[in-house]
Amino acid sequence: MRIHATLRTALNAAVRARLIPVNPANGAELPHPRRPHPLWTAGRTARRTKRAPR
Repeated sequence: MRIHATLRTALNAAVRARLIPVNPANGAELPHPRRPHPLWTAGRTARRTKRAPR
C-alpha cells in the first residue's frame, strides 16, 4: 500500500510537470491487505501461563 502511495505521488508530480499525460496509478486496483496471524493464540497463552513460575 505504501509503495502505491509513493508511486502515485511521483506520477502525479510528473503529470503536473507535463512529462506524462495521465497518472496510470490512479486506476490501479490494489489487493486487500492480509491480516497478520496472531503470534499468541489462546491455546499457546494458556500453555505458557501454566508453566510460568509463581
